[in-house]
Amino acid sequence: MLELTWLILAYGCGLLAQQCRLPIFVGYLLAGWVLGFSGESVTPLLEHASMLGVLFLLFTVGMHLDLGNIMTRVVWAGGGLHLLLSTLIFLITCLAFGMAWKPALYLGVLLSLSSTVIAAKNLEARNELGAAHGRAAIGILILQDLVAVSMLAVAGTTHFDPLLLLLLPAALLGRPLLRWLADRSHAPDLLLVYITALVLGFAAWFHAAGISAELGALVAGAIMAGHRRSDELSGQIWSLKELLLVAFFVKVGMLGLPSMDALYWAGLILLVLPFKAILFYCLLALLGMPRRSAFITGATLTSYSEFTLVGGLAAHSSGLLSADYVSVLALATVLSFAINLPLNRLVLTLHEKVSGWLARLETPHQQPTAERLHDPHSCRHLVVGMGRTGAAAYRMLAQRHFPVLGIDIDPIVAAKNERDGSKVLCNDARDPSLWHSHDLAHIESVVIALPQIEARVAVVRSVVAACADIRICVYALNEEEVKLLRRAGAHDVSLILDDAGARLAELAIDGR
Repeated sequence: MLELTWLILAYGCGLLAQQCRLPIFVGYLLAGWVLGFSGESVTPLLEHASMLGVLFLLFTVGMHLDLGNIMTRVVWAGGGLHLLLSTLIFLITCLAFGMAWKPALYLGVLLSLSSTVIAAKNLEARNELGAAHGRAAIGILILQDLVAVSMLAVAGTTHFDPLLLLLLPAALLGRPLLRWLADRSHAPDLLLVYITALVLGFAAWFHAAGISAELGALVAGAIMAGHRRSDELSGQIWSLKELLLVAFFVKVGMLGLPSMDALYWAGLILLVLPFKAILFYCLLALLGMPRRSAFITGATLTSYSEFTLVGGLAAHSSGLLSADYVSVLALATVLSFAINLPLNRLVLTLHEKVSGWLARLETPHQQPTAERLHDPHSCRHLVVGMGRTGAAAYRMLAQRHFPVLGIDIDPIVAAKNERDGSKVLCNDARDPSLWHSHDLAHIESVVIALPQIEARVAVVRSVVAACADIRICVYALNEEEVKLLRRAGAHDVSLILDDAGARLAELAIDGR
């Protein structure tokens, strides 16, 4: 019955976090700490559920993956230099405390890594996996994960199999068949079974070859990237993934049982986090990344990694690190998660507060926004968010011969709509500099069709601040969202379910 206990406790702590306006996953971490302090240990069911949650999350990350967008100079130079410099700093510090060079180097690499799960969760929650900073962050994390896998091999807990060389080519050759099978899985429950088998199959395949199972799930998602049913694929596993990730955060919380000494050393390690973020910002900015993207990328990667935990346990098993070091690593990682989650909830607000100061540090080759609006004089209406709702709004305007332009943060979504004949720009509409850097006098209306209420409110505020005369049309799911959007400055707010009901009634009457 322990599983029922942790579910009830996770719900209670999640509810408390929600009331305190903190990310709900902070509550799940708290639930893990409470269980750990009460003497409970991680059960096999909790361990398996946690692993499945991580695999499904990385599958969804892979579905937004475009190797052409992430294998860039910013990713390899910025991520590589950060990893090198961070490792060097930790190595020198550990040597200064009298540690032998091999465990010091291993510890330095582990503490230089950032959490793929936490970063992906934050980006997904803000619908930014396809944004410039989202693609950069995921690219850097893939680079770090490859290094982490190599470190596990050094610790003697994994091996490299000759099959490794055949994995990616084989996956690419099988891609058409795997995508065809997704097309043939018409029933929703059959599609869910197929996705689950695909994720677990790739995870097991990569694990058997001596590579991380997480990377296998990521590759499985990348194979499905851009599929015509990608939205349906994501929707099928969303609720399941969210439930399983509760197990991950509870398990991580249970690992962070501190002694006073561990608490002291973990506190010192946590003091490094701001410098980790600053180093990311400086390196990415020097490489030409826009200051806003560099800032958000740095904040997204401001944590220690789940590989820090896994690698610490592996090093302990091989005799490279003592149990005391593992305890410190576990506590520092858990606390970094608890810090990172609320930090990323407020990251856009924090950027607004420091953007003026960052602008003074801007290098000559650095641009305030990654991609620019084309000449807005050729259109009169903008549609922000080209998913199903936004694409429908675009088609309605285009059919009535209104000059319209779509904007979407995700290059895959933008490319899909362009193939369908729409004119779409890949850009982040939440970036205020996008609106302030253009003459918008000719724009008559902006239709906002973004899924997250925070994103809709942010775009409304940015448009109002740039040009108060533009008519802003946006949808809401409930009365609370209506109040938020009207307070932000929206002119027309569609309570979408009510309007759908009214439209159904019209169809019923017209059909008589």
